[in-house]
Amino acid sequence: MSKERLEEMKELLNEYCENIDDSFASADIAMEIVDRMFYFVKRVQELEQDVREWEIVNEKWEQINTQILGQNKRYREVIEETLQAMGMVDRQKYEKKLERALEGEE
Repeated sequence: MSKERLEEMKELLNEYCENIDDSFASADIAMEIVDRMFYFVKRVQELEQDVREWEIVNEKWEQINTQILGQNKRYREVIEETLQAMGMVDRQKYEKKLERALEGEE
């Protein structure tokens, strides 16, 4: 709820209390309060649903991130093994590219 809406509710409640002896006025004010409360309850439910949906999206992104981290770790291991196993000629040709690939992950 916005601060303005809370202030409006406070004013309505004060008005209700001031007009408690006037049954028609107090009934109208009470209905207005109830209508606004229904609106607020509905809005809270919508926001709670949004939160649940974003939690699901966040969980999926965390799973994807975990998969990518694992994949990057495997690539790093393969590149390091390849660098260690290369012969001199191949090493001179591809070493810089492979080392840049390793540095790019960090």
